[in-house]
Amino acid sequence: MKYNQNQLAKESSPYLLQHADNPVEWHAWNNETLEKSQQEDKPLLISIGYSTCHWCHVMEKESFEDEEVARIMNENFICIKVDREERPDVDQLYMDAIQLMTGRGGWPLNCFALPGGKPFYGGTYFPKDQWKQLLLKVAELYANQRDDLVEQADKLTEGVRNPDFIKTDEDPEINEKETERFIENLKKNFDEKNGGIGSAPKFPLPAVYQAVLFAHNVTADNELVGHLEHTLEQMSRGGIYDSLGGGFARYSVDEHWKVPHFEKMLYDNAQLISLYSKTFKITQNQNFKKVVYETVDFLEREFMNEEGLFYSALDADSEGEEGKFYTWTSGEFQNVLGQYASLMARYFGIGGEGYWEKGKNILVRTQNNEAFAKSYRLSVNELEQIVEESKRMLFERRSYRTRPATDDKILTDWNALLASGLADAYEAFGEKRFLDRALQIVHQLTEKVMAEDEANLLYHSYKNNKARIPAFLDDYAFLAEAFFRIYENTFEEKWLEKSLHLVEYTIRNFYDEDSAFFFFTHKQNSTLVARKNNFFDNVTPSGNSVIFNLMYRLFMIYEREDYLQKCRTALKNVIPVMPRSSIAFSNWGVLLMRMVYPSYVAAIVGDKAATFRDEIRRKFLPNVSLAGSIEKSEIPVLKDRYKNEETLIYVCRERECLLPTSDVDTALEMLKPV
Repeated sequence: MKYNQNQLAKESSPYLLQHADNPVEWHAWNNETLEKSQQEDKPLLISIGYSTCHWCHVMEKESFEDEEVARIMNENFICIKVDREERPDVDQLYMDAIQLMTGRGGWPLNCFALPGGKPFYGGTYFPKDQWKQLLLKVAELYANQRDDLVEQADKLTEGVRNPDFIKTDEDPEINEKETERFIENLKKNFDEKNGGIGSAPKFPLPAVYQAVLFAHNVTADNELVGHLEHTLEQMSRGGIYDSLGGGFARYSVDEHWKVPHFEKMLYDNAQLISLYSKTFKITQNQNFKKVVYETVDFLEREFMNEEGLFYSALDADSEGEEGKFYTWTSGEFQNVLGQYASLMARYFGIGGEGYWEKGKNILVRTQNNEAFAKSYRLSVNELEQIVEESKRMLFERRSYRTRPATDDKILTDWNALLASGLADAYEAFGEKRFLDRALQIVHQLTEKVMAEDEANLLYHSYKNNKARIPAFLDDYAFLAEAFFRIYENTFEEKWLEKSLHLVEYTIRNFYDEDSAFFFFTHKQNSTLVARKNNFFDNVTPSGNSVIFNLMYRLFMIYEREDYLQKCRTALKNVIPVMPRSSIAFSNWGVLLMRMVYPSYVAAIVGDKAATFRDEIRRKFLPNVSLAGSIEKSEIPVLKDRYKNEETLIYVCRERECLLPTSDVDTALEMLKPV
């Protein structure tokens, strides 16, 4: 039966539009919906997911498309659908509430709340019969035992408002002992056999490995980079990496990186481009270069819109089946590859290591090319020619399959992550198209999602030529970081000025003097029952840890003592709880290492500034920020340092600069952290 479309038909989010034809009378999250719940004295049913979420699709099919279930929901609740990627503030609040109640979370997230938004009960995925029983039970409790629900909601809301730590009375030292403890705690999480962190399910966690890279740089601990190289090799050979089309899936359901949860997210691929590029600088592993190039090609082919901005995600499902687009039967392999089929079946584990279920195989590689070629008495060059031709043939055949759906909304924070990742790729490989693409992203974001209004300088989401939803902390922090990275690679001062401008705006509108952290939402734009500070690093680093790392580098370039003091205060509040989980504080660990070990600005002034910059940036020096100009500059670290017909490099620490040099090798010796 075809139903009249509900209120979600007016929205632009692909996830919300997926539910526009449900018989459930869904509403979007907004003030009008919250007012409606109060006027009608109905509890809220807040259902949160995202367009590429497999179990969200399952619950929709089982329950939200069912007429009887929809009748119960419509009669007893004001039903709200939320795209967690579009409204991370709403997701964060109700996820915290569910985790306080149940000890776990995930998507779909289904939370019941009082009119106005205070949560009192919820969970994740519910099978249809269980969901119907729960709906009826909650409706009965709201009608007959409302005081108990109000008490529960008040306690939950108070718990959500007061996180594990906001401010500490301790005055911990920012010293090498704390960095050593942080690094040792990181190592305890390593899976030495398979690579990665912990056991199944296994996420790439690029923020953790950025901290591993930084730790290797400041300690020269080869165990760290050895584990990282092993991890990146294992990931690139596993099913989590798309050997035919490039790009990484969100996570592996097993500990071997074999079986992916097949959706592909922009934020993962953006950060992994950065991680593989930086690791290449140390290892010169040519496979890592190949992964970066293939992943950039994948994003440009599958994610990029006509304006040069990038979509959010590709679904896991096609034709109602998870992974159908990416998997192969032995018969399909034989039909496509012919004479190469037998050899390539062994190369990609068809019928063996790559077997998944129901006759389907995931392409995996258990050996590197050198070892495989030796086993079959081929030269590496001969093998690589066969592999590339086979991949081309398989990719062409795959292109005729029904493609997974694209979530085509543009998110500011994730596009900013990609701009930074492309800047890292440019530094590692000198490929100008990577820098050009990064510049295109920041130019487009500046034009499409930035305003000049003090009340709202930035927007979070962009689609159909319209920017919408006031931006969150992550948008400001990640975009300010991207501007800074573009400045370091171009020395165009407008990008440094934009970075500083965003940080200043964020301090005015997001900073919380009481906790010494930044709120996730703008002081004028929160409609939630609790305004949150999010400081935990996860699949992306937290906006708080990103902006404080940036502020420390801006302090060194602009001589901003107020930035330094804010960094110290925030870090001292974090240090006492960092031992709980180095994983959850990985990017804070980077800030700790920046402030304990030598951090530098290489200030380059003169006609050859760009040439010197590029020579320095080819090295892996995460403890070094760059500033420069081919002429006189008013930037404090560059001011009064220009000399005619001479290019000089000034190596500067917190409040001092060494004598300048005109020799890059000499400067590199001065920039070493250990």
